[in-house]
Amino acid sequence: MAKIYAESSDTLEEVFGETSEEKNEEFNKVESLTSGAKRRDTQDRLNKFFCTRHIFAHRNRDFLRHQREQLCKLLLTRFVKAQPSDSKLSDLDHCVTVKNVETERVTRTDLWSAKRCHLAKSLLENLFTNLHHVEKDETIVTTIVLGCSDHGELSKKYPGAVICSVGSVIDGDTRRREQTKSLLDPYQDIFRSYLLNSRERIGQGDESALLSRVHLASACNIVFQLIGSPLSRVCVITGKAEALKDSMSVLYNYARLAKLVKKYQECYPPLPDVSEADFSLLIRDNNNLEWDLISCLLHYGDVVRSSVQNWQRGKFSLENIPRFLVELSRTVSRYYRHTQILVQPQPHLLPIIQARMCLVLALIKIYDDLFTMLGIQPIYNV
Repeated sequence: MAKIYAESSDTLEEVFGETSEEKNEEFNKVESLTSGAKRRDTQDRLNKFFCTRHIFAHRNRDFLRHQREQLCKLLLTRFVKAQPSDSKLSDLDHCVTVKNVETERVTRTDLWSAKRCHLAKSLLENLFTNLHHVEKDETIVTTIVLGCSDHGELSKKYPGAVICSVGSVIDGDTRRREQTKSLLDPYQDIFRSYLLNSRERIGQGDESALLSRVHLASACNIVFQLIGSPLSRVCVITGKAEALKDSMSVLYNYARLAKLVKKYQECYPPLPDVSEADFSLLIRDNNNLEWDLISCLLHYGDVVRSSVQNWQRGKFSLENIPRFLVELSRTVSRYYRHTQILVQPQPHLLPIIQARMCLVLALIKIYDDLFTMLGIQPIYNV
């Protein structure tokens, strides 16, 4: 994933290809915010501004430096107090239904390709539900058809529908599409790899709890492999170690954040209202790692929207969601390694602890939101 901001300022033309006139207009918007930092309406204007693409496009370090406290407070309050996925599809004013036609021809297709269509259908339905918050006209219905058949064949069979031809799933060992292969075969390979890895890391323990966690991790990996590549392309499913790292990293770093929240609740004073936290204490040290996490929060809405922005042409970028989770988890991992978040609860240290815990809670909201969309059950003790 491209970084949200760069070391040097990029022009709007380089990022989005705007004309000089449009570029100047956007530049003036940013300059009016930076120069008017002390005006009363700055907070309201920022609230509207950070939800748009301009904050990602301009990448103005002066703007980010001068406004970072207000920006952090607005953003973290939004995530901690409300649902993060409040974006809208402005052109979606009617009902959208998703149809998986592979269920109608299961005898002629392989089970893994049918499973991929099923996961895509579920994710699309969740995305459209989360992205749509205006009253719909129930009399106008658009149907999205998912299937592994040729696009032309699906178009003839379902005239008027939005067609999405889904790539078949092939076996990672044989590199072939196995029509008779059981769903259990690759799953068992993935399960054995996770189980071996878990026993090497944690040794002996509660076998029942271990097997339960490994099953959840294996199911998560299946989702990442089937959705993690472009939907229109062939998908390779395998139980090899290199295919397991990304989903394991996501679950592991989520568990880290959940453990921080649990420890805070057990050993520290109650967390004050997020509006009372001092976010000026963030983004000062740690090699900008805290700002990297804030940038992930900023970019989240764009990632969700981009996954379905070309839906009317049957073009989807569902792979953006697992990729975003992987990049987020890598950033969380770096932050966790370099920052002692829960230091001794001394009075002079509580403000920075509380500000960081608000950031942790906002990150958990993103994980929970995307896990729900993907149908993934988190693991709290990896």
